[in-house]
Amino acid sequence: VDVYEKGIATNSLSKTYSIPGIRIGWTATGPELAEVFRKYRDYTMICGGVLSDDLAVHALKNKEKILARNKKIITENLVILKQWVANEPKVELVAPNYVSTSFIKLAIEEDDQTFCINLLEETGVLLVPGSAFDLPKHARLGYCCKKETLEKGLF
Repeated sequence: VDVYEKGIATNSLSKTYSIPGIRIGWTATGPELAEVFRKYRDYTMICGGVLSDDLAVHALKNKEKILARNKKIITENLVILKQWVANEPKVELVAPNYVSTSFIKLAIEEDDQTFCINLLEETGVLLVPGSAFDLPKHARLGYCCKKETLEKGLF
């Protein structure tokens, strides 16, 4: 394992395990920084929810099944997303690597936040403005969902 003394790794059950509502994640770093994180956590949270903890344990005990399901969905839906992008002259795909979200580059006149708000109000399709990630003229698009939902949102 390549370890950088100032490195921080974070992860959660939100995207990978498709259970964002329980808000459970973790960090891995050196002992000094881990202690700082613990203090912030203790300050901002009395305790985690019992139900959330139980759901997290259940997900981790069944991770192979959950991850296989999600990988299948992502693989199939990525084909659909790439087909849509190929036919959309104002969109480019920032190629993902087996993750459930990706960024699309938008050839738009207005800023991406205005575009995303208008898209939501006019169609019900929710994209996250790329400017929230310091990527203006982009949008974050999630595609670990039912095929029908993705197709309805894209087409």
